[in-house]
Amino acid sequence: MSNFNQLKNDGFIKLDTIQAVFKISPGDIIKVNVSNVDIQTLSIYTNFNNSGGGLVNQLGFLQLPTLGSLMVKGKTEFELKSEIEKMLKEQLIAVSPFIEIEVINKGISVLGEVNRPGRLAFQGNGITFPEALALAGDFTSFAKRNNILLIRKEENGLKYMRFNINDSSAFSNQVYFLKQNDIIYIEPNAAKVFTASQSRAILGFITGLVSLFLIVTTLR
Repeated sequence: MSNFNQLKNDGFIKLDTIQAVFKISPGDIIKVNVSNVDIQTLSIYTNFNNSGGGLVNQLGFLQLPTLGSLMVKGKTEFELKSEIEKMLKEQLIAVSPFIEIEVINKGISVLGEVNRPGRLAFQGNGITFPEALALAGDFTSFAKRNNILLIRKEENGLKYMRFNINDSSAFSNQVYFLKQNDIIYIEPNAAKVFTASQSRAILGFITGLVSLFLIVTTLR
C-alpha cells in the first residue's frame, strides 16, 4: 500500500514556520560536558554525567554541582551553555570554561501498526513525521493510514490531533514537525481487527471442545 497517494504529481505545500528551536522542559535529562577547567571541577562534572546527568524537575529547575539550582525551563541548549559558562567565571571556578549541553532523552514514541514500534531518539531541534515513520520501519500492512493520532504534551495538559497520511493534513505545521515526547499512534485497520476477533472466536471454540472432552473423559 502506498503513502501520500492523494497528493498531486507536482505541487507545493507552504509551511508557515520552520522547525522550532528545541527548548528544555521538565522531565529532560541533561549532561553538562566541561573542558578548560581545573582537575577538581572536571572530576565533579564527570561524576555528575557518569551518574546519569541531572533531571529537570516539574518546576523547571536543574540541580548542578558547584552552581546549585538553575531555572532551565524554556531555555535553549545554547542559552543554558552560555549561562553556565558565565556563572563559572563569575564564581571564579574557571577563567575561560567551555561547556557543551547534552539532553540525553530527546525522543518521540511511535506505537501501533509500524514495523519497529517504540521510542525514537533524535538530535538537534527535532524530527519530522516522515523521518519518524522511516525510523519506525514504515507502516505494517494492517495500518490504518487515514486516522493517525498525534498526542502532544502542552503546558496545562495534552493536545491530540488526527490526520491522514494520504493527504496534505500530514504536512500541516502541527503534524509535520514533531516535538519532544510526542506520541504517534497508528490504529489497526478493519482487516486486522476482524482477523483478531476471528482468532479469539476460534480459540474460544477450541478451548470449549477441549473442556468438553475432558469432562466426558472424567465421567466415564
